[in-house]
Amino acid sequence: MLSSTLIPNSLYNSLPTIEEQAPPSDVHLQELGKLLVSHALNGYLGISLLHRHSLLQDQSILLHTGLRGTPTLPGDVRSLGNLKGASFFLHDGVFQAFEYEESTNIEDNIQLAFLEKFAEYLKLHGLERKIALSKFDLEYPKLMEHCEEDDTGVITHVCKVTDENISQAEATEWKFDWRDGAVVPVITRGCARTSSGDHKTK
Repeated sequence: MLSSTLIPNSLYNSLPTIEEQAPPSDVHLQELGKLLVSHALNGYLGISLLHRHSLLQDQSILLHTGLRGTPTLPGDVRSLGNLKGASFFLHDGVFQAFEYEESTNIEDNIQLAFLEKFAEYLKLHGLERKIALSKFDLEYPKLMEHCEEDDTGVITHVCKVTDENISQAEATEWKFDWRDGAVVPVITRGCARTSSGDHKTK
């Protein structure tokens, strides 16, 4: 029920832009956080707003390397021994990766019971096109997203480490702490929206 297979760029391009998304309600944050905490997955998994960063061309995928996400052709990633999903959305009953990274396999630690309950909640509340599962960056507790365009017109997604508070309006990813018997959502990533349906450029 969790797949890191490579998706066609047409499927990635069908995802909503960040302009089409709004932060989930406090109720949804609490309930989804409870699911992660109750299955002891909140140490490395969180939720994010499902969105694409730019339109991908030539059957490429979005590959995360460090703090950068770059459109990469499948032929250029097949040499990577540990290509795994970094973010997953519910598609045709499966949590399908739509962004990738070279990493160790954590999928074996994610129980089927959790995925079934998470999927059930998303479907019940019509959140399949709004909420994604994401591996948050353990090295950097807070990141701000923007996009850069190189000389050839390729748009790269870049995360910048920040110590500043990220507002709820700019939030794109949350982890969940367990404090004093309660689930506490913590914003771990954000991006400044623009009027163009894309991330703010640096």
